[in-house]
Amino acid sequence: MLLDLHPEPRLNPVTVRTSAGTTRAGVLGYSESFIETIAAANRALATLEDEEVFVREQQTEFEVLIHFDSAALWQTYLKTQAQYYVPPDEAMLGSIDRALEEAPGEIVMTEWIRGTRFRRLG
Repeated sequence: MLLDLHPEPRLNPVTVRTSAGTTRAGVLGYSESFIETIAAANRALATLEDEEVFVREQQTEFEVLIHFDSAALWQTYLKTQAQYYVPPDEAMLGSIDRALEEAPGEIVMTEWIRGTRFRRLG
């Protein structure tokens, strides 16, 4: 069995949740190099299927919500993961700062993950 889990190259919504409500801050995209890495992995898996080494048994997509207790923690996360994301623009950063100035809250980033289970043939 082979299990493949990887992010889907979609725009990731970023929201701020506070006691005053939820604010959509913007979307965060993946870097072109990471999108190409995902595409290369998909091509490699397709080759294994074409060569009848593995057969796809099941595939699903699901959301992962990543929670950050502060803008500082979110920005630290983005710095450590900089190779994967396009940097947030000033409008998004300003929206987050304004929402968190009104009331304490959290930043939530949504990512889509695809999971595929393959069975070895032969």
